Amino acid sequence: MSSNTSSEGRILWGKTIFNGFIAWIIGIALYMIPSLVVALRMGFELGPQLNDSAEVSRQISQHISEMYRSNLYLAVLYIVLVALLVFWRAARLKKISGAKAMVNGAIVGAVPAAISLLSMILGTFGWMSVIEIFVFLAAGIVGGMSKRKVIV
Repeated sequence: MSSNTSSEGRILWGKTIFNGFIAWIIGIALYMIPSLVVALRMGFELGPQLNDSAEVSRQISQHISEMYRSNLYLAVLYIVLVALLVFWRAARLKKISGAKAMVNGAIVGAVPAAISLLSMILGTFGWMSVIEIFVFLAAGIVGGMSKRKVIV
């Protein structure tokens, strides 16, 4: 009996939670690419002008912090990236989870949603955080219910 047939119709807690974390980590890494580009550009521009590396670091940190705080497009980019990754992983797990695919997809989406909820509780309340939670859960459920074949 293969592992695919033995997991038919079960909730795959370990795999779904792992896939939710993977989706969130990849989403965060992709979300941080603009900050890396800005930091490198500013480092090459400010480095020769200022001799104090601490001042260069402070200016880069301040600029990047302001960029992420004030740019709505970056917040939407994060939500879309993580939602697409959650959908992808939930749809991929559908292949092995059978009848419980929707529940498994919801668990995949619940992991980044729980991380967003935790950051909302520990940080400041914002409507974007509430939207994130619902979008991540919906992406997981829709991914679990999808009828299309998803490429690895």
